[in-house]
Amino acid sequence: MDFLANKTGTSPKTLQESFRKLKNLSSGFCDSWINNDFDDAAITSGEALELLDHIQNELLRHRDDNKALPNWAGHPLRSILSLPVGKFINDSSEYKSTFFSYKEGEAAIPNSAITTTLNLEQALNKLKHRVSQAVNFSISSTNTHMIYIYTNSGMGHPDSISELNINEFCHVGKQASNSI
Repeated sequence: MDFLANKTGTSPKTLQESFRKLKNLSSGFCDSWINNDFDDAAITSGEALELLDHIQNELLRHRDDNKALPNWAGHPLRSILSLPVGKFINDSSEYKSTFFSYKEGEAAIPNSAITTTLNLEQALNKLKHRVSQAVNFSISSTNTHMIYIYTNSGMGHPDSISELNINEFCHVGKQASNSI
């Protein structure tokens, strides 16, 4: 099965390993960026985005597979998917031009924006439907790595801007992978 699903052998074999690698890539990215090693940061960023795609596909697949089960209402994965991993602006039309004007590495949710808690399930969907040219980040003085994702409207929802805390995402994601 690994051969069919993973021809190159680059995808981690478990979600636990995926979250460990993502956390390490985030740390390495922050270090490279802070030390102005932008070539290394770009390579690390690409690896992390590939890993994020793998993670969101796997967790959403497990969610979809389990939704049909009679015990889904009490399934641990369901409750973990509702845990917070960031925040988002539900209707970003007022902030769209501001978002696209941020320099690379200096993204933020505007202070005047009304935000909503971003849970793991929403974050996975935002990652899946992100505008690939509209991803930015910030690194705080304490090396907190935030990723900002712009998502076009769809399924009755307006355009949104999401702020995803990579440490929280990895922490909650490990819990989700343990519940599968």
